[in-house]
Amino acid sequence: MRHQAWRTQQDAMARCRKFAEASGANHVFALGTALQLLGVNADAMACADGGVDVDFCQRRRSRHFPAGMRCHLWNQLRYQGCVTTVAGLRCTTPEATFAQLAQVLRFEPLVTLADGLMRRDRLLKRTTPERLRSFVTTRRYLTCRSTCLRALNLAEPDTDSSMETRLRLEMLRRGFPKPVVNFEVDDPVEGTKYLDIAYPQYRVAVEYNGQHHLRQYLADSVRLNRLAAGNWLVFAAWGEMFNDDMALDMFFNNVLEGLRGAGMTDELTPMGLWECSDGRRKPHKSVDRF
Repeated sequence: MRHQAWRTQQDAMARCRKFAEASGANHVFALGTALQLLGVNADAMACADGGVDVDFCQRRRSRHFPAGMRCHLWNQLRYQGCVTTVAGLRCTTPEATFAQLAQVLRFEPLVTLADGLMRRDRLLKRTTPERLRSFVTTRRYLTCRSTCLRALNLAEPDTDSSMETRLRLEMLRRGFPKPVVNFEVDDPVEGTKYLDIAYPQYRVAVEYNGQHHLRQYLADSVRLNRLAAGNWLVFAAWGEMFNDDMALDMFFNNVLEGLRGAGMTDELTPMGLWECSDGRRKPHKSVDRF
């Protein structure tokens, strides 16, 4: 993921420098272009057409803009804390980019974006929950403030991939209690390991396996066997399941049976993510590392 983020950032830098030279101005790059300059992998906002997005705080009528440059008027640029610099190129900060994208993204991709800005990998982490929430709550005249806050109610710091986020949100949509992400466990052989999605009080976890896991399937199987020996029940999820409703239903039914067998008595009440985000669902209390 680090290499992919680096390539995304390098490609964006080259493209933005080209547009800056063509327009003869030091623009503030925004939206999907800002994400790419920040090295954030966000497929939904990729500039597939090779263009760029720039922000202004007031209308510019006379300036010439090169073809492919999409100009946006955003009043927040007049305030401090909205602009940062990446390799000499100005762009909106991670917090400002999140707030502006709330105007154009659907709710679930917005939650996924928040997760993507707060990765566990220190080289991919761009912000924190506190900084995002502070930006959203303290800005005057911010559009979509309530949407941002509700997205942050569902977002989790220290995740590893957008597919893990998708899996967690699907569990919430189906009524599962809010899980702990990247729960730390002690592996007797490899030391500290992390479970993608866990219910520590029941010792039940869900691991997402991407394509790279096919190459390390044997090593993962050995690790899961050690967890099983420590009374952990771990369910493996694969990306292909999201293209098969029957397989997805069967998987979550298995997880539910595992939780029931471990003593969970909560009744599942399916609801939309917007309903889940209103703050009524409380996270489980923190549990010490096993």
